[in-house]
Amino acid sequence: MKRFLAMALVLAMIAMCLAACGSKKKENAVELDKPAYERGKVEGSNWSSEWIGLAFEGGSDFVMSTDEELHSLMEQAGQMFDLSNIDYSALVNVYEMMAVSLTGDNVVVATEKLQLSNMTLDQYITAFKAQMEVMYGDAVEVVNSESYTLAGIEFTKLESIMSVNGISVSQVYLLKKVEDRIVILTFSEIADGGFEKMAAKFSAYKG
Repeated sequence: MKRFLAMALVLAMIAMCLAACGSKKKENAVELDKPAYERGKVEGSNWSSEWIGLAFEGGSDFVMSTDEELHSLMEQAGQMFDLSNIDYSALVNVYEMMAVSLTGDNVVVATEKLQLSNMTLDQYITAFKAQMEVMYGDAVEVVNSESYTLAGIEFTKLESIMSVNGISVSQVYLLKKVEDRIVILTFSEIADGGFEKMAAKFSAYKG
């Protein structure tokens, strides 16, 4: 139970970090014509997104969050929307899916709409690291940055170690710019080898 409570706190921290990044850029925003964005679909313990080009098959080892739970995270990011008619393309922060393994490992797929669409991924990563340091200080340390290919798609990989309620949580972030959005996959592992096991659940979108 302590592990799951730690994971819940990590998710809240992710939500706050995305909200802070989005609001900081919005201050100097210029309204631009954006390509259409479509949120992926969750069916049982599976998720797929044609727009991102990925699919996830959790199987019996993972529990998938409901849309209501994901909407709650989006509301934590300070967004207001009509649940009966949500235009995800108009939202800054969108949670695509969240899957939690029975051992407490966790993966979240989210996207953030850039208010300045010519912002590069490197610039976003620099701002992301700075925001993590400001918000969490010594509780989190970003330790690496490199290229990583997941299901045939190239991402930039960041690694960090976070201390939550006395538990050390290793996190891996896979980031990629797609049109006017940043795609962020956040893997939080407690058990050794958790990232590799979760990454193996992803495949290329096949329709």
